[in-house]
Amino acid sequence: MPRSQWDKLRDGVFTKAQNRCEICGGDGELHCHEVWTYDKTKRVQKLSGFRAVCSMCHHVIHFGKTQILADKGYLDLETVIRHFERVNKVTSEVFEEHRCEAFMTWELRSRRKWLTDLGKWSSLIPKKAGT
Repeated sequence: MPRSQWDKLRDGVFTKAQNRCEICGGDGELHCHEVWTYDKTKRVQKLSGFRAVCSMCHHVIHFGKTQILADKGYLDLETVIRHFERVNKVTSEVFEEHRCEAFMTWELRSRRKWLTDLGKWSSLIPKKAGT
């Protein structure tokens, strides 16, 4: 989508969330995170919306990428884990269970080919030449 469209969409998401993270309520740097639903029978991943999330919650959501960034020294993995535990009021054991389940879900989904449905946002994506 053109940058100007993305900026408008993102700003609307942030405004609707009152410039706060929709997960932890933090008011730091926000990211606009895509929310997807999965129809296992039809093998369709559908864009269902967007959420305003702080950078720490975004690191939790994309924990695989976060581990790569931590391995390269770009962030502290333990800080991200402690954020999850604090926000959810859980122990490190509960975090580990959640992490294992999330990676299992990712692995199972990655074994299949999925059709992508951009829903009401599909009109924002320019058509490629010849399609």
